[in-house]
Amino acid sequence: MNTPITPNHHLIYELLEKNRTDEAILHCDALLNVNPQDADVHYLKGLALRQLGNLLAAKISFESSLRIAPASVSAHFALGNVLRLQGDLKAAEQAYLGTIALDVQHEKAHFNLGLVYHKSGNLKMALTCYDRALEINPGYADALNNKGNVLKSLGNLQGAYKCYSDAVTIKPSATIYYNIGLVLQMLNRPDDAAEAYVCAVKHKPDYCQAWAGLGLALHKHKSYPQAVDAYKKALALKPDNPEVWNSLGVTYKKLKMLEPAIECFARAVAIKPDFSDALGALVQNKLHACDWKAIDDVFSAVETSIKQGGKMVPFNILATPLSAKLQKQCAEQYTAHHFPQMNALTNVNTRYQHAKIRIGYFSADLHNHATAYLMADLFERHDRDTFEIIGFSFGSESQDEMALRVRKAFDAFYDVGSLSDIEIAKLAAKKEIDIAVDLKGYTRGARPGIFAYMPAPIQVSYLGYPGTLGAPYIQYLIADKVLIPQGDQINYTEKIAYLPDTYQVNARRKVLPQNATTRRDHGIPEHAFVFCCFNNNYKITPDVFDIWLRLLHEVEHAVLWLFEANPSATVNLKSRAQANGIAPERLIFAKKVPQEMHLARYYHADLVLDTFHYNAHTTTSDALWVGCPVLTCLGSTFPGRVAASILTAFGMPEMITRSPEAYFDLARQLAFDTDRLDTIRQQVAAHRDTQALFNIDLYTTHIEDLYRQMHQRHLDGLPADYLELSN
Repeated sequence: MNTPITPNHHLIYELLEKNRTDEAILHCDALLNVNPQDADVHYLKGLALRQLGNLLAAKISFESSLRIAPASVSAHFALGNVLRLQGDLKAAEQAYLGTIALDVQHEKAHFNLGLVYHKSGNLKMALTCYDRALEINPGYADALNNKGNVLKSLGNLQGAYKCYSDAVTIKPSATIYYNIGLVLQMLNRPDDAAEAYVCAVKHKPDYCQAWAGLGLALHKHKSYPQAVDAYKKALALKPDNPEVWNSLGVTYKKLKMLEPAIECFARAVAIKPDFSDALGALVQNKLHACDWKAIDDVFSAVETSIKQGGKMVPFNILATPLSAKLQKQCAEQYTAHHFPQMNALTNVNTRYQHAKIRIGYFSADLHNHATAYLMADLFERHDRDTFEIIGFSFGSESQDEMALRVRKAFDAFYDVGSLSDIEIAKLAAKKEIDIAVDLKGYTRGARPGIFAYMPAPIQVSYLGYPGTLGAPYIQYLIADKVLIPQGDQINYTEKIAYLPDTYQVNARRKVLPQNATTRRDHGIPEHAFVFCCFNNNYKITPDVFDIWLRLLHEVEHAVLWLFEANPSATVNLKSRAQANGIAPERLIFAKKVPQEMHLARYYHADLVLDTFHYNAHTTTSDALWVGCPVLTCLGSTFPGRVAASILTAFGMPEMITRSPEAYFDLARQLAFDTDRLDTIRQQVAAHRDTQALFNIDLYTTHIEDLYRQMHQRHLDGLPADYLELSN
């Protein structure tokens, strides 16, 4: 205060403390009528007006106080607070600096100046201010908390954690416990994060964000039912939170509860129509469940979202009818947002002088998985006189048969699942990898962030993801001319490295003997004609399923043998069949079994029917290996052309149709013309050992030639370009 405190001043203070603000203002006005030059009354009136939320009038009162008494520390500080609340950060900065000039030990002025710098994005100055406040008062818990926030934003997670931990011992609060939970999640410590969130909700049971954070931590710990409970508590507090609905949907998906997952994603989109993550999850989960209610509307919404800049996971749209152009746009937008180019560890000038070309294969699937089954022979057959083969596995540290085999196939093998993206990238750079090969793309368990750091001067997308990654730091995509014909290259950000036959590598398979099971063992009528499709259910779309139902109408002695990925899809497919006049029991579902048993099932199938927008990939070559014919329809995108690529390399282009109607006609003809089908089956059996598809030695030579071309261009200082080999 600037003048002696009077009883009237005391009265105004008492009224403010009792929240009798209107009375306080009346007293201030009465005193100012008597003495308009009373700086303290102007100041007290400003406090009252701020208490009422009238920031503009409060600002005028504080400014009036300062005109009369420019050395008033309290008025400078109060003016800064009002200006900060109004969003006038530059003016607030000057007011706080004025406060500090008059009282350098004013800890709150240093703290609030830190708030201004923090909000304006000047993190280093914010850190300086919080540190100064802490020098004055080491027990200033709010300053410790805010310093932690700045350090977290700067990427210093350990420093942030220490600040929060120190703050919470001084002043336990829900906010600080919540911040501890956030940083622990970022440090990949979900158990500890969950404990912090529990403390937060104990302090503040209605803390929606903390319940949501607890859900995320429990989900990451794979405590899915408990995560559901936490999300439900968050939604009980804030039912219009789309992010929590989306997270709940993700957890339901993990629990294989597709119907509630779909409902959650739909709720998230209804609340926030531009929520592209939820929209992508909605379409993917509806496809998994074969829930086709209003599916065309969902496809249209996805298309609109992408055109408007949506950033959904690109994999989620591969089984939809969307074009290759839209798939590229989706991938570019997703990558730019989630995995932008980082500070590169290597560049075009990085040229290692190795005696051998070092190939690094990166995957989460180097165990009993389709990728490992396909690639094991290739890993083993690489020319060790020319290449050094190094594996980077960021999946679980499995000890299954394939995992043990694959490990032995590499010259060096690193389990890096516990490392961060940058740590994995630095390891690869330290090992001086010449060519980094991403086998995952955007499929489950992918780590595209590794490649954003450019751990190798040449980076390649191969096999695991059927499309463009839309990433400027991936120079090559290995494909073939059936997958990506000449005019389609515009839909890929990578330069295409063309293999002469098919892009798909194939290892030899182990299959149970043909007489190991009978049709009866699988619930198949002995004399039925068996149309078969063991593709994952999400690849089945209404257009192809309706053709299958037409075939069942036409071929009365036929059944349709499908893979059972989830109960929801089974129920929905049977319901659609029944609605179209087909007895549900004519749909037979195969459970998941070990690979040798699964492959042996093809002995009992007559004709494999492919899906349209996302073909059978490994499933196509599986069927051909066992001797079962495959019928496909050539699509317009990479995932819809894979079966055609495989059949071309297998020397059976006659099984590739060009339209849905031609696909239907040929399937129908073969079901009735058993002699023709027997001839095709004989061709399949003969081609296994004579065509390029299963010639792993030829394939190895071809892909190594591509690697040599990539490497030589780099050594010659040339940029990536389209590469091609001749047969």
